[in-house]
Amino acid sequence: RNPGDAWAWFNLAELYRGHRAGRLRLERLRSAGRRATAPEAEIPGPEWAAGEPEDPIIVAAALKAVELDPEYYFYRDFLARLYWEAGMEAEAAREVERSFALLPDPGSHVLIASDRVPEALIGPALRGIEHAETHPLIDPRAVVLARAEFLLDQGHIDESIAALEEVRDSGALEAVMELDLRIGQLHQRAGRDEAGVRFLERVLEADPEGDLATRALYSLGESYRRLGRLDRAVEAFREHLVRRPHISRSYLALADAYTRRGSNSEAESLYRNALQRFPSDERVHLWWIRFLEQQERWYDATRAAEEAVRAMDSEDAHRALERLQKRAPERPD
Repeated sequence: RNPGDAWAWFNLAELYRGHRAGRLRLERLRSAGRRATAPEAEIPGPEWAAGEPEDPIIVAAALKAVELDPEYYFYRDFLARLYWEAGMEAEAAREVERSFALLPDPGSHVLIASDRVPEALIGPALRGIEHAETHPLIDPRAVVLARAEFLLDQGHIDESIAALEEVRDSGALEAVMELDLRIGQLHQRAGRDEAGVRFLERVLEADPEGDLATRALYSLGESYRRLGRLDRAVEAFREHLVRRPHISRSYLALADAYTRRGSNSEAESLYRNALQRFPSDERVHLWWIRFLEQQERWYDATRAAEEAVRAMDSEDAHRALERLQKRAPERPD
């Protein structure tokens, strides 16, 4: 009823797009049913097809939404996806670039960047992020982090690290600690723990009591553990637990480090403490069962699995119990 309402035009486009998808799927189901010789016959064809009767209405409504509110990135994402589905690569690239220029944060572009974007759209998205630097209301720091995050989402870990290091070394940003944390964690993700430790330890040295340092402690513990520096891993995880006693993974990480170091009594005490604090946490129960299995304490492990089933009734708990019951553990003397 309001021709000047951009959101109404978008909803109209979405309505017709849903109608198109439903109609096409119903047609394929009917077609497959006529041809099928077995119940499991495949349904061929894509979910979307260009040149359908609804297409002109969908595109016209989307264009009208963009015309009425050209600064809203979401409408441009929607239009870009329509163009891409219709095989109009140049038009899709144009809208992607404009959309990322309006809002560089990759996490906001759920219509086109919820997973790996097509290779042909990576360049336009990056150009859009670069253009965002000129926007008076967008923090340049946010642009750099958005570029790094986008590259990471596309699997370009080294390029993401390089983008962060360039800004860090230039001194253009004040949040050096946050950049060090991100760079360190990216090195970890790439399997370069030695390189990651250097950046993470910088965070800890710069502000030992800060929140970023607390996050760095957990990451450091993971790297120390993988590098075989178990004493250092225990130290880092223990300090993280002191700062984050309300998080179950703090207990589990430290207990696992104790186990790897051979400190089984400390690990067992920690697991029991975690079970008391987090009685409904599935991971705590499953890690406790695994610990008992590693110790070949089959009776105790079976009892732990029974308790897990009573506490959560999860599939993993049932599988653990079934696995242990096959051993028919007997009560120890």
